Amino acid sequence: MWSSEADSPLQAFNSIRDNSFLEKYILNLKSTEELGKLFDWIEKFIISTWNHSAFSEVLSTLAQYFAENLQHERFGSSRMKAMEIILLVRLVPIIAATVSQSTSGTALSSYNDLKEQQGGQGRFTDS
Repeated sequence: MWSSEADSPLQAFNSIRDNSFLEKYILNLKSTEELGKLFDWIEKFIISTWNHSAFSEVLSTLAQYFAENLQHERFGSSRMKAMEIILLVRLVPIIAATVSQSTSGTALSSYNDLKEQQGGQGRFTDS
């Protein structure tokens, strides 16, 4: 997805995060499931930065956004869903795969193995 180091996934995410429409949209959601659908792209976005030099910065910024920024009281019932999205659904498998790298494969293949064990749909490729 990122054709060169000049492409910045962090700038892309920051542009989305800093868009005032996003906060307004989140505040007007009818259900927490809508928040999950809104951020359904996060997992693929993180994976797309896997081999990019900005990977750790992207991961850190995403975690901060979901675990800090979206935890403000004004987001009400969306707060718990935001934590679920970033921690349980998106980041934990990615971090576990990164930590559990073995000599027999890459973090990406470890991640795909974890996704299969969890009944995840689809596999990501190292492209």
